[in-house]
Amino acid sequence: MSSVDILVPDLPESVADATVATWHKKPGDAVVRDEVLVEIETDKVVLEVPASADGILDAVLEDEGATVLSRQILGRLREGNSAGKESSEKADAKASTPAQRQQASLEEQNNDALSPAIRRLLAEHNLDPAAIKGTGVGGRLTREDVEKHLAKAPRRQKPKRQPPPRQPRRRRSWATVRKNASR
Repeated sequence: MSSVDILVPDLPESVADATVATWHKKPGDAVVRDEVLVEIETDKVVLEVPASADGILDAVLEDEGATVLSRQILGRLREGNSAGKESSEKADAKASTPAQRQQASLEEQNNDALSPAIRRLLAEHNLDPAAIKGTGVGGRLTREDVEKHLAKAPRRQKPKRQPPPRQPRRRRSWATVRKNASR
């Protein structure tokens, strides 16, 4: 397993240094790629430093409140299968047949290949992307695929809302309203 340095990102031109605001992980914690590890605060902005790889946070070299410069090492990340979810997925993949592994890898690729518009459309209609056959480039889902799936799916009847019971109207005399308004 290799070790990766966690670096302070390039600071804006007008900013000389920054302060380590918050560490979101402790040494020994499992991290996933692009998960925020630490927040760095400048006089203008708070920068989030994400993990560059999956692994385990090995060491924190700069504590909270420390002043750091651009490209300075904040800590070290040990690459490897760290998250329990990933290791269990790998164990499942080893135990499965080659056809199941190929299907799982295709599903992972398809899930990553969903555009934000398609993800939103699937979420709005509470659909599973694996249940829809993609006809786009490389088997990607397109808007047309989702719309065809929605057209085929049986429509759920929305329960009819009943209007609230009517309250008898109270007749109001305008004489008192006019009298009060003229004051």
